[in-house]
Amino acid sequence: MKNAVISQYGKKSQEVKVLKRIHNRMQFNKVSNAPDLVPSEKENAEENAGEPVETVQKKPVNHAEKTFGSMAKNLSDFVTMIAGFNSYQPGIDELKLENLQTYLSYIKSLNDRVAEKKTKLTNIKHLRKEQYDELKDRGDRIKFYIKSKYGANSNEYKQVRSMLL
Repeated sequence: MKNAVISQYGKKSQEVKVLKRIHNRMQFNKVSNAPDLVPSEKENAEENAGEPVETVQKKPVNHAEKTFGSMAKNLSDFVTMIAGFNSYQPGIDELKLENLQTYLSYIKSLNDRVAEKKTKLTNIKHLRKEQYDELKDRGDRIKFYIKSKYGANSNEYKQVRSMLL
């Protein structure tokens, strides 16, 4: 998609700069502890023959930018930007605007389904934890009851004393 826009608008156009920014957000999804040094605005060595290439520190992508929802938003921004180009006519069918919009809506529906299932899973995990805590509390009370009724040195208490809940 980026190359199709470059071929139609030129490498240094404002449209390409904005699309590169969105494209980079979509591509750089690795978080690293050690920052990488990447070439800055002076990208092509041919243009900068003999000049030292200036480097800048690449910012690591935070967790919020790596979520599937934010990746879908980046794609949505990309498609919205392309929709504003009147002469965007790629040669590949999958890159046509209608197909991209269909794909984007499919991704959003999948994200919604996953979010719904994740919410259900979180609620079920919370319920399971509460039930386990209640079971542990009951087991501890049973142990204390047996200890108080039969004594700490009784065979009954010795049988349940080592049980872990």
